[in-house]
Amino acid sequence: MDSDCGSSDDEWEESTLSVDPDPGKNADAQSSGRNPVASDMPSIENINNLASSVEIINMENEQNGLSLYRCEPAKGNPPGIVIPVELKHYKFLHVSIHLINGTVPTHMRLPDPKKKNVLFSRCLDSDGMERGAFISTIGTSDTLYFKKKCINKHSGLDTAFQLGKGFASNTGGITPQFCIVLTPWVVNGFAQDKAVRTDRFYIFSKRQDRYLDAKKKRPRKNVEIKRLDTDIDAAESTLRILQEQFLRIRHKNIGSEQLFGRIREKLFVMDDSTTKIALTFSTRPLIQKDEVVEL
Repeated sequence: MDSDCGSSDDEWEESTLSVDPDPGKNADAQSSGRNPVASDMPSIENINNLASSVEIINMENEQNGLSLYRCEPAKGNPPGIVIPVELKHYKFLHVSIHLINGTVPTHMRLPDPKKKNVLFSRCLDSDGMERGAFISTIGTSDTLYFKKKCINKHSGLDTAFQLGKGFASNTGGITPQFCIVLTPWVVNGFAQDKAVRTDRFYIFSKRQDRYLDAKKKRPRKNVEIKRLDTDIDAAESTLRILQEQFLRIRHKNIGSEQLFGRIREKLFVMDDSTTKIALTFSTRPLIQKDEVVEL
């Protein structure tokens, strides 16, 4: 399992920013009507359906997808996003980070910006929960960089990327995946039809294979024991893959069953028709029967 490593001068820095600054401190246009709409959290389905046209930079492109390793030095290249050309003509953009493969929408804090000259104002709902932040595109670089790993001096809270493992309870055991969403702000409302997001990415503490202790020399084993060890490792790896696939399929089935249940409730008030007959047949509960296999 991942765990946070020690500090480094490159990415573990102390921040003097307030953890939840007053969203009304910046320009009036930036804060007008913001808190009421902030209480509406987009559904996971809506986020998944957004176009992934926001480029994300300075993350590791690995076989399983983009990954951020917080404990590894940024080396002058902090993670960030590139504002798409089609959004640059909007004066304000709302930026938020979301758990994209969770069972329910989950609150997550947007990391602090790396550059101090960014006009950045956090958005809070009536319960004091953060719902992203607003940035001004005027005088702001096309690229918005985030702090990779940072602690607030006064509160001791993490103000950069949160570890993915902290959200594992919301994904049914599947490795949490995240995305960053950009939504234009027009007058006193969000232009939801213009919202876009990044590709999915993971947030880890460190790469396990880089920090494992050197292997100690072990007594020589015979060929049979080596073969059994290999078979066990392969079986365990296959089991983990199948368990993840099973959880994903079960999650999809639950959503389908809920949809069918709502349709069946509506059938009671429908007039007798071909449509009603078809819906009754297609949404009937599945009856599992034991199958006999003859060898």
